[in-house]
Amino acid sequence: MSTDGDRQTQRDIGSLSTEVKHLNNELSKVRDDVKAIRTTLDQANGGFKMLLGASTLAGAIAGSVATVFSKKFGL
Repeated sequence: MSTDGDRQTQRDIGSLSTEVKHLNNELSKVRDDVKAIRTTLDQANGGFKMLLGASTLAGAIAGSVATVFSKKFGL
């Protein structure tokens, strides 16, 4: 025979089971969001490296041009 305590325990277990399923779904969503943020940061980091490389190249070219003008025109 089932008592009221057993029924309450079964309800509590069912409730906890539902909450765990909900938390697992939320955790899955958070993981997806973190992956999206990480992808965005990786792309930004790649863009930053490209910008840094381009500015280094531009600086080297400007330095070379300045050296040439300095030697040619005595500036």
